[in-house]
Amino acid sequence: MKAKARENLEAALRLLDRGLLNAAASRLYFAAFQSAIHALQARNRVPADAGSGIPAWSHAGVQERIATIRGSEEDRRTFESLRRLRELADYGARSVWRRELEFLLPDAQRLVRDLTS
Repeated sequence: MKAKARENLEAALRLLDRGLLNAAASRLYFAAFQSAIHALQARNRVPADAGSGIPAWSHAGVQERIATIRGSEEDRRTFESLRRLRELADYGARSVWRRELEFLLPDAQRLVRDLTS
């Protein structure tokens, strides 16, 4: 997960540079999601059973647990904001605005860096 998180962060930055804002928002969220999974697994936390008999990390489950990794409510707020932006990018009627993405970028980069260190 660590390598995937870092790859998605790099992809998000490149997509942002090219003006592909919806794709950048999606990759930025997945960088945070995968870095959180990495950090949770490193602490021997396991995902809930998704109903199929196979444990899987859900987006809501990671969002609920992310603040426990470092004891930081700010991590949960950042993750929640990234998730909302990704949902807008993937399913919303309008596109993500550059300023929305750039506002979240420093916190997202810090989160991914810290959780994958």
